Amino acid sequence: MVFLKNCFVTTTSDIDCIPIIHDVRYAIRDSQINDGLVTITIPGSDASLWISQSQEGFEKLSQHHCPSLSLPFQKKELILDPQLMIYLIDFSKTGKRREFCVQVLGDAPQQPQQQGGRRR
Repeated sequence: MVFLKNCFVTTTSDIDCIPIIHDVRYAIRDSQINDGLVTITIPGSDASLWISQSQEGFEKLSQHHCPSLSLPFQKKELILDPQLMIYLIDFSKTGKRREFCVQVLGDAPQQPQQQGGRRR
């Protein structure tokens, strides 16, 4: 099963470092997939994704763009250190509405099987 969610953040005229881990978690929850892989993608060449404990040091990323990121999840929880955050880094010098896509891949949830038996 594939679930796709488009998300948006508003950026400023500076370089922005915006946490998006909650959007990713909401997409996993909304997908109703228990175990699988989540991929985050940013269209364009002036943004990047970053995983870190804090926002410090993101300015150095301008040379190392990462427009997509894939992470596994199990039981609807990312397999990621709880102290780590996922950030969207916007390098453009114009404030705008920035789109990113979250794609959730996994097996469709199992539907409960009805118990056999005769109806009377």
